[in-house]
Amino acid sequence: MKMKYFHHPSGLLPRLLLLLLLTMGAVACTKEDNPDQPTSDEVATVKMSLDDVEMRGGDLYSGEDLIKKVRIFVFREGANGLWVLDKQKLFASGQSGFQNPFTISAHAGPRQIYVIANEPDALTTELDKILFKKELEDMQAPDVNGPIARPFTMTGMAEATLNPQGTVLVRISLNRIAAKITLDIKQVTPGSDVIKITKVQILRNAKNSRLLKGTNKPTGYWNWANAYDLPLTNNGSTQSIIPASAPLYVYENIGSDSDSSGRATQLVVEALYNGIKTRYYAYVNDKTTTANHHYSIRRNHHYKLDGTITKMGEFSSLLLTTTVLPWTVENLDYGFLVPYVAEINPHAVITQDNVVTFENSLSFTVRIKGRDGSRWKATLDNGLEFGFDSGSAIDGAADGTSVYTIKVKALKPNGIGIQRRTNLFFTVDGKKVILDKNINPQPTDIKIIQQGL
Repeated sequence: MKMKYFHHPSGLLPRLLLLLLLTMGAVACTKEDNPDQPTSDEVATVKMSLDDVEMRGGDLYSGEDLIKKVRIFVFREGANGLWVLDKQKLFASGQSGFQNPFTISAHAGPRQIYVIANEPDALTTELDKILFKKELEDMQAPDVNGPIARPFTMTGMAEATLNPQGTVLVRISLNRIAAKITLDIKQVTPGSDVIKITKVQILRNAKNSRLLKGTNKPTGYWNWANAYDLPLTNNGSTQSIIPASAPLYVYENIGSDSDSSGRATQLVVEALYNGIKTRYYAYVNDKTTTANHHYSIRRNHHYKLDGTITKMGEFSSLLLTTTVLPWTVENLDYGFLVPYVAEINPHAVITQDNVVTFENSLSFTVRIKGRDGSRWKATLDNGLEFGFDSGSAIDGAADGTSVYTIKVKALKPNGIGIQRRTNLFFTVDGKKVILDKNINPQPTDIKIIQQGL
């Protein structure tokens, strides 16, 4: 008689058998070695409260990021310290249970709980099949060849002992899988030197990353580049190259000082210095910063790059400092608070071309929020052909509550076949005001046109 063997093409059967054996072992250990712990055949309820997640207009947000899906894993320790799945559940926007805190039932006892928000669609099938924590820890996020797109995947983890006698509330902080980079450059050179920025590159951005926080190095890279025609003003204000309103979003790039030359993310600035082509090089987050992870980029952080060109040269002539900030910063000790519009009415002025004439002005109201005690200022970048009408505010308190009326008019009669344009923007402490934080990229300018006859 020929013996027949059953084979499951997915390999799921051996994993299920192993899970069954581990479950039996775990139950025995729990009952015999820890008699005071709830037994794992009892069911308990746990509520996961996600920090800094709130409901707005029927949708969940973490800061400015929309959350569409939340998946929860509950793991328990099996034989030989191997953590096995006890329960997992996927919550999706539009379902009745899609609200913070999220509720899930699992077996009682000490548990490790993982949350994945905004999981990539490409990983849904793999996540559905997770049976062991090690599989989740080893999972890779999808490869990218450019900036990471929103909404961002976010992850978090907590430990708790589930008890069938009452609902356990667990708080979990979410960390975005992305880091963000911004760049400002200024000129401080001798005499009347003239500098124009022509190109900026951010080299060796990580192509891949673990889904969860880890220590693995990237296995591939991509480069970001953008052309400019941007003159600098010697000893003048800084120029935003990668502005806070439109950061560069990248995977974390983790390593050490010893491998920095071949792995660390690098800034390259190309410029014309008194008409002569030159390049400037610097590492992002090198030892000029006080951060504790030099030459590395970690997820859920903001890397604020400030460069100062001091003379012609390649390496020592660009003084680059990296300020490493939490993703969202409201602490004014950092000297960095992005001002924003608390309300603008009508809202459509942000998204459309606003037509004005010599006789009829554009009128709207605005409330602007900046740091305590700060003031905003309105500016038109074409002040020769446009101006503020009588009764218009041109500056005011950036307290987020005071309402101001803005009126912009054309200064010249409509010309035959001549179209005139200007941009209106607001600043607080030299920083442009974000008009709507929920639009990507975040707008800072209101477009105004005067049509030709």
